Amino acid sequence: MNDETAIFSSIADLVRDVTFAVDENDCISYMNGSAKNLFGEGIGQRFDEVLGASLPSEIPAEALFEYSFALSESEDGKVLGKWVAVSDQRGQRFARVYVGRDVTPERKLQQDLVRSAALAELGLMAAEVAHEVNNPATYLMTNLSILRDDLGSGNIDPDSSMELIEECLDGISRITDIVKRMRSLATSSGEAFGDERVDLSTIVRDACRIAGLRVKYKADLHIHDTLSLHVVGSPKRLGQVVLNLVVNAADALSGQSDPMPRIDVEVQQSGAWAEVVVRDNGPGIPESMREKLFQPFVSSKVDKGGTGLGLAVSRTIAEEHRGTLEILEHDGVGAWFVLRLPLA
Repeated sequence: MNDETAIFSSIADLVRDVTFAVDENDCISYMNGSAKNLFGEGIGQRFDEVLGASLPSEIPAEALFEYSFALSESEDGKVLGKWVAVSDQRGQRFARVYVGRDVTPERKLQQDLVRSAALAELGLMAAEVAHEVNNPATYLMTNLSILRDDLGSGNIDPDSSMELIEECLDGISRITDIVKRMRSLATSSGEAFGDERVDLSTIVRDACRIAGLRVKYKADLHIHDTLSLHVVGSPKRLGQVVLNLVVNAADALSGQSDPMPRIDVEVQQSGAWAEVVVRDNGPGIPESMREKLFQPFVSSKVDKGGTGLGLAVSRTIAEEHRGTLEILEHDGVGAWFVLRLPLA
């Protein structure tokens, strides 16, 4: 090892970022201290054996590459960084160097933020949930009281009794469905991003069913989901994004002067992207709010219980799925948002 190499090695060992080099035979020729702490001693071994992933054949500019390391038997950490090719004086590449950082704490914080946003939304929906459960519960009690009295008097009409029982079963089914939707919302944040192939139209329909508890007294909800477009990821977390966009639109329409408040949710394709466009005919978004709308704890409805987490978390989920969430420019009234995801 010459002096320059020794200096480089000493500096690299002091850097917290993970650094390693791979030679032309795809073997690891150098690892700094941070890399060894996470991946173990791997110098002289093949890259794919140590990191469990193949080397990129090309290194696109600004491309980020993520690799996993074991935190425990059931949990992985993540390193995110870039590759750079190293060439000699003749321009011949003789090594590739990777520099990345441990993003595990950030990922955990993002997961906590996602969960907080889901639970906050669940809290805001509590009044609507109570109302939806109370209606079927009321006629359940009424029907059961009638059946009890009929049984006590011995005056039982089979047809009438069967009708009362069918109404009771319908009420129980409605309550069960509401509870199922709420459990889905409460547990969606605990679901890790996966490689499941899912139908975006199905995600939109399920999310709109949950959103219906908040929307039904504020606007007409129209779903355009004739296209069957498949994406890869977590159906529950993507559903949380759609839910948030629809609920935000409904809240924006509260007290709206338009006699026909309306929300449209459309699934469409644009090239290699699947899109979900959520638009309303409300007052729109002030220009002063557009730049900071996706920042955490920024909300246009703080006085109505808004947390300012919804859009920030939704954009995080979109980016986890290699997609985007943006405000869509358009001619006309209302606010339009578009969730773009790469087609499977």
